[in-house]
Amino acid sequence: AGERGFLDGVSTPAADDGAVAAATASSYLMIDAEPERADVVLLHEGKAELCRSLSPASAAAWEAATQSPAGLDKLLGPLVRDLKITLRGHGKRAQKALPPDQILLAGALGRLPAAAARLSAELGAPAAPLALSAAAAKLPEGSAPAHEVALAFGLALRAQQPRGSLNFRKGDFAYTRDFSQVRRHATRLAGAAAILLLLALVLGVARVSSLGQQMRDYDDALCAATRRTLGRCVSDYRQAVSQLSGGTSKAAGIPRVGAADVLAEVIAHLPEGAVPQLDEVEVTTTSVRLKGTVDGFGAVDPLLSGLKTDKCFGEIKQPRTEKLRDGSKVSFALDFAYTCSGETPGGA
Repeated sequence: AGERGFLDGVSTPAADDGAVAAATASSYLMIDAEPERADVVLLHEGKAELCRSLSPASAAAWEAATQSPAGLDKLLGPLVRDLKITLRGHGKRAQKALPPDQILLAGALGRLPAAAARLSAELGAPAAPLALSAAAAKLPEGSAPAHEVALAFGLALRAQQPRGSLNFRKGDFAYTRDFSQVRRHATRLAGAAAILLLLALVLGVARVSSLGQQMRDYDDALCAATRRTLGRCVSDYRQAVSQLSGGTSKAAGIPRVGAADVLAEVIAHLPEGAVPQLDEVEVTTTSVRLKGTVDGFGAVDPLLSGLKTDKCFGEIKQPRTEKLRDGSKVSFALDFAYTCSGETPGGA
């Protein structure tokens, strides 16, 4: 039987009870709840628009609801919350005004005292227990009991499902925020993460390959340089430097610094207030010889002090000084070693 045939057998409270009569109501919200099970169906003009399984409550919670108002509030609170979320989501999708015209309660929920009044106040629509009309409630003599007829109707409805089971959380009437939608998004995210991981792996392999190629190029260049200088290939940089610096190597005589570097170092350590006039400069990578003139004998000591601050200059002895014939200048001559080139005197 279709939804229209089901509604033909439903009786609603009379209009004087404040409920909307079945003849004038266009939408019904049917709630069937009992221990460990809760389902809701929204019917509009005889057609089911929404079916969903709600979060059920335990048998202990139902027992407490029949004994005290606090237990009733604890039982109906989550149910009302789920119903509001369901109706709000359906209203946004269907673009229809809610709440429905009539709320019908079935199962243990319909027998629960004060449940109809609480749901009516929370959802803004008249609520009443669901009951069959007088004609539908009468069974022919010799027929099965009423609960067996209801069981037969339930089995017939279950047989219409593709897998033989009812689950309003999945299928055409499923709520759009159900687990199946989350699972689809999770699958897409997992796929995207796998692609990113694969790209990162490819990038890492490419970088390692590029670094390996650079290392091989450096080894080839070092091997070619040592082969030309030492006559054999040395791929280890430290061994190559050690052998190139040895006395038997052709590269042992190559200076680490030039004469220009030594001269620049000498000029940098001359005193600013008493810069001498240099007449003769002889600079090698192992020794420095200077001849020049200063304004007086007192300018010689600052000159020596400035040069002695450089650790690369060897022992600087007191220079020979004498006054020029015209008496205007004092001549000096300095001769000291340069020790930071790593060479022996006369080696370069």
